[in-house]
Amino acid sequence: MPEQLPGELRQPGGPRHDNDHADFKRISIAPTQQQVLCDVDPYLPRNIPGGALVAEGISPTDAHLDLHFRLTHHDLLADLIDSVGAMKDAGGIAGLDARKAQSRGSRVNFSSNSSLKVYRRVGIEQLCAQQRTGIFFEASNSFFAYEPILKALQQTTVLPMARYLVPGLAGPDGITSIPVPAYLADEGARLDLSSICDTALAARHGNGQELRLRLSNIPVAQLAGFPLKQLLLACTSLDGAQADALIAGLTQEWALIQGPPGTAAAAAAASKPDIGPILMVTVTNHAIDSLMEGLLDAGVAANPGEMIRVGGRSKSERLQPYNLRELAGPAGGREVAVLRAAITDAEKGIQTKVQQLNRAKADRAERQTLLQHLKEQLVGGFADALQGDIAALDSRNTQLRQLYDANSLQTLRCARVVGMTTSGVARMQNLVEALQPKVLLIEEAGELLEAHTLASLSTATEHVILIGDHEQLRPKPQYYPLEAASGRGYNLDVSAFERLASSGSIPVVTLQEQRRMRPDISRLIRAPIYPSLRDHPSVAAYPAVRGMAQPLFMLDHSVPEGGQGADDSRSKFNCHEVDLAVGLASYLIKQGYTKEGDLVILTPYVGQLRRLTKAVAASNMRVLLSDRDTEELAKLGEEATVVILSLVRSRPDGNIGFLRLRNRINVLLSRAKHGMYLLGNADTLRAAAAPPPEGSRRPAAPMWGQVLDMLQERDCVGRELEVVDLVMLSTFADLDDSAVDADPLPCGHVFNTSTLDGWMDMTAAYEGIAAGEDSLTSWAAPKALPPDVWSPKACPAGGCGALVVGLRRYGRPANKALLDLIQRKQLESGRLRCQQLSGQLQSLAAEVDSASKAPGLKQGFALLKRCSKMAEDLQTGLAQEQR
Repeated sequence: MPEQLPGELRQPGGPRHDNDHADFKRISIAPTQQQVLCDVDPYLPRNIPGGALVAEGISPTDAHLDLHFRLTHHDLLADLIDSVGAMKDAGGIAGLDARKAQSRGSRVNFSSNSSLKVYRRVGIEQLCAQQRTGIFFEASNSFFAYEPILKALQQTTVLPMARYLVPGLAGPDGITSIPVPAYLADEGARLDLSSICDTALAARHGNGQELRLRLSNIPVAQLAGFPLKQLLLACTSLDGAQADALIAGLTQEWALIQGPPGTAAAAAAASKPDIGPILMVTVTNHAIDSLMEGLLDAGVAANPGEMIRVGGRSKSERLQPYNLRELAGPAGGREVAVLRAAITDAEKGIQTKVQQLNRAKADRAERQTLLQHLKEQLVGGFADALQGDIAALDSRNTQLRQLYDANSLQTLRCARVVGMTTSGVARMQNLVEALQPKVLLIEEAGELLEAHTLASLSTATEHVILIGDHEQLRPKPQYYPLEAASGRGYNLDVSAFERLASSGSIPVVTLQEQRRMRPDISRLIRAPIYPSLRDHPSVAAYPAVRGMAQPLFMLDHSVPEGGQGADDSRSKFNCHEVDLAVGLASYLIKQGYTKEGDLVILTPYVGQLRRLTKAVAASNMRVLLSDRDTEELAKLGEEATVVILSLVRSRPDGNIGFLRLRNRINVLLSRAKHGMYLLGNADTLRAAAAPPPEGSRRPAAPMWGQVLDMLQERDCVGRELEVVDLVMLSTFADLDDSAVDADPLPCGHVFNTSTLDGWMDMTAAYEGIAAGEDSLTSWAAPKALPPDVWSPKACPAGGCGALVVGLRRYGRPANKALLDLIQRKQLESGRLRCQQLSGQLQSLAAEVDSASKAPGLKQGFALLKRCSKMAEDLQTGLAQEQR
């Protein structure tokens, strides 16, 4: 509709404000006053087929860039614009809480549904001819996180790989085939994959050296007739899907590789033509650090300089020698010194003019004189001079930046791999363009806004590999109406990876063998999401969770959730689950889950995280806490041996908010390796899974119904959590030995007294239990201890090994076992001594026999004395053994 078009295309009325333009490249990224105060809804294209801007002179590629610029830009500004509009509707400044807005610079939260902060009576002193006060608005979004991406979109003139990214460019038949990258199109191009060949493994399938040689000379032009997959399966540890992913990633100019939870994309160092460095990109600093550390482990970069990490926010100590700042060093030379001096002079000139303006705050007479002088200066070119100084400063900074980039570029061109974040690529567009990387590999591509993917491309890009999983976490816009879940069609959180993989227009290679979760756990995501997902044999051999009867269980309860009031309306909590989670974590720690990565408590809500953090701190436990509101755990790729999952939501209507989303459920259920324990309300999840009642706008969450069915099939849902030999109170409170039939061992493990009685063979040490007495003190009438040898007993907890000693109740059997152990050691020592003496006696006897044949009686007499002494020693040893 013409009235909904942007800028000059809008009819009637024309532009909505001074920052409303038909050409998105003319839009100011920083909002204008008119834009913030405008009451007319902005033009927002929908991220659906046919939703991009259609107008004369706008190509499909420009329309695609326009769509993602406008949606991403609105995500930056929407919270601010909506909140200012709401404040206007409420009466403007007069509508603010007067009690909070009296003092200068006070902060006012405008509403519980907005993260906007309003500061009243803020002094504005710079560049003003007189003291003024104003109102500052602070939104939650970081302008500087969005600006590089938006600028990169505006500066894009050519979009590489547009036929894959821009709807409609592939033609009516879509993508029918994907060619090899342009740098491999030469007839004689070959690949060398010998570095990943396991010669010993290859030898099982024939001549290992011959197979390795074939992998070192792969003709790209003849791949159709070359048995590459068979060679990879014979010579490497890759499974079939990993081999397919590796082949696609190396030989297709556009490759999509999906990695479900617990799978791992194949990493290989392939020798290619001299194409310059491969650019590896992720959305977060932690992710790029982890990816590059993995390359170090794989031996991809033997020396710093072969692999370079760009960016100053790396927290990896291992990557410090590989950081560009360490490798390139500061730019120097006379040209840099001259530019720095010019920058200093320009800054001083600007400061002098600003100080002249600020002197207007002097006394009245001086102010009038100064103002008159300034008017004359303005007429005479004061403003032009100030503007000239600012322009000169900007020019000098640009020149200095170019010198630094030239210094960095020289270092980067020597690398095989360069790692950056998407924001870093956008911020350093000039440097990336000069580097001319032909290969772009994006990890976690399913979690990137498409704008980030577009901004990561450069004019030199000939080969793109996207690795991710659109069934796990999506990108997270700040403004909910732009999310797909809002149903408004903007779908900003649908990544390029998800859009292309879901369309079916481009083939996707999906890894199929997971090596993280035990089969009981992987089953929960296999049926609803990944029907082809297989379990590697290693996960079937996982040990039982120590101290637990089952490796997977949902502890059901009906305690209502909290967070209904204004203070917590944006994040729910459940105090009952806090007690359960902390108590269970305490018990599991006592079972030996104390190392990093052994145990994690997950929760989807920040409100719950705060309460868990306090409870864990109060209990002096060391346990990893993570919340899914920030989604950091999955973004960081974390997993744990045992996971305790606090679901929080507990309400009869089944309204569970974002916990209904399948990708959220998928992430929550796929972090555990050996064991997972869910804390939640099964009735609430059942209600959420059911179709909503007529007239309700609540979306259904059918996956929770499938998960509950699978858990209940194996009796893994209940109000009591069955554990091995633990005496539990209903809230996992600390055990009281005087009130509960339990015995804590010195190692910290707690067992039923009856269990320990059996373990320590108490019936062999006592006649029985006296009638009428409780089991804690009732063993009576000691028996004569049996003559057979007992061994000291270790703690029954698997893997503990600590001896059961120091407990008065088990003194008789424990002491007998220790005495028997001492006796065995003495007997063994005597036996070894006798063996030694016997050998010496046999040796002497042989010497006597030999000496008896000699003529010297003196020699024979000496030998006889030695033999007699040895016989006495032997008799003494035998007597000691008999005692």
